Parts: sequence; structure tokens; C-alpha cells
Amino acid sequence: MCLGALAGLPPVHAMPRQVTPPDCGDEQAALSFWRTVQDTAEPASETVDSLAMALVPCLASPNPELRDVIGYGLLTRWLRANALDVETRIQLTGDLLSGLASPHDSLMRSFSALVLSEILRADTNDSFLGDAQRKAIVDTTISRLVLEDDYRGLVAGLGWVHPVAHMADVLWRAALHPACDAATARAILQGVLAQIAPMATSYQFNEPDRLARPVAVIIGRELLPAPELVDWLRRLATRSDGRAWSSAFADPAGMRELGNSKAFARALSDQLAERSIDPVVADQLQALVRLFTQLV
Repeated sequence: MCLGALAGLPPVHAMPRQVTPPDCGDEQAALSFWRTVQDTAEPASETVDSLAMALVPCLASPNPELRDVIGYGLLTRWLRANALDVETRIQLTGDLLSGLASPHDSLMRSFSALVLSEILRADTNDSFLGDAQRKAIVDTTISRLVLEDDYRGLVAGLGWVHPVAHMADVLWRAALHPACDAATARAILQGVLAQIAPMATSYQFNEPDRLARPVAVIIGRELLPAPELVDWLRRLATRSDGRAWSSAFADPAGMRELGNSKAFARALSDQLAERSIDPVVADQLQALVRLFTQLV
């Protein structure tokens, strides 16, 4: 998922305050209604607050325009314009957390996560969440990320699914947040570790780069002591079961694990290349990259 859908939006004009959005399950009616909102909704109007809440079910739509361009696009547009009042943003956070926790709907999980990353971005700029709410976002994201088994990225006819990347985006925003403390950073690292190297799939849609971003922020901000970060990086020097990486060449699942781990280590190294980080951490990261480079 990229932010290209947000570019080139038409000028914003006022619209009537009394509107009743159609159910997102009625795709044609919903598309007709929301396309008009895209063209005419005024961020300053109170209408936008009610419209924002009505958009949440659209995040689970199998229609990519309704889910991604309209649902994610409009909510992000209004959040970045600071167009939603505090009560709406808090209520929206609660609804998105429920969507993220959905055990049977990966589209709802994925796009709830993507909008929650925007909630955290907005909260970084204009604090409106409490510590308990921020913790709930991080904890729920990690819980779902650890369990996530839908590894689809861009699917023909369906568009972006991408739950691993979108949940990684939440953790990235959490790591960037000024309220991120050592306990939160540790939790983020554990959550990321669970999906760095799945054996069920070979990542194809930039997931390693997205997973590396929160780790790069934690290292760059020195949110944890260097020895702790070194220990975390050393866990990647062997397979998840503790065996040497040379054993991965014996089966396809092992090769998927190896390929995903290589991609993550290289992405993390690239993201930190221009940063001044603790030399001990830098040395361990480069040792990890050299290890993976030798495994050909």
C-alpha cells in the first residue's frame, strides 16, 4: 500500500450537513455516494465527523476503491487535515481497534491497522489519546501481528491486502511517537521478530522493509541499551529453532525463512546507513549482513 491514492485529490467544497451514507455492502450505491463526498466534503464541517465513523465498515470491503482509495484515503485525508474533533478521533480509535482484533476478516484487520497508523501520526502532532489508548493500539497490533497468517500483498481484482505491512506501519508510528518508552520498544521488537521470517511464504511486497522501519527507529532513537539491541540482532544469526542457517538449504520452508531473514537484515542496514548509531550495534548489524551475504 502506498500513499499515491492521496495525491491529486480535487478541491474541497461544502456539502449538506444531513447525509445518510449507504451500507458499504451495497457497492454501487456506496461508490456513488462516497465519490461525491471525495469531491465535495468540507473538512471543517461537522458532517465529516459522522461520515468518518460511517467509513469504518468500508475498510472491510472487497472492492479496492471503496476500501483503499475511499475508506483509507478519506480517513487519512481528514486526519491529516485535523478535520475530526477529538471525540470522533477517540471513537474512531475504538472502532478501529475492534476491526484490528477481528479474527476472521483480514481485510478489516489490515485496513484498520493502516488507519490506526494514521491515528498515531495525528496523536504525535496533536496529543489526544491517553497512555492506556496508545498501549491498547500497540498491544492489539502485536497480538494480531504474531498470529497473522494472511501473507497476501497485492492481489489481482482485490487490490492490497497486506496485513503484515500495515501492522508494521502501526509499530513504526508507535516507535516514532514521543511517548514510546523502553517497555513499548521491547514489545515492538518482539512483535516484529514473530513475522520477520515466516516459513509459509516468501515476502514479495516490501514487507521486510516495512518490518524493519520500527526496528530502525528504536535503534536510531536509542530507546533501549546497546547490549539489549545487540542481543536482539543476534537472535537473527540462527534460525527460529536455533539451528544454523546452513540447514535451511535442505527444504523449501527453510529457504523461505532464509530469504525473508536476508531481506530484513539488508533493509534494516539500508535504513540505518545514514544514521549515527552505537558502534557496537552497528558492528553486530553488519556482521549479520555479512553472514547472510555468505549464504548463497
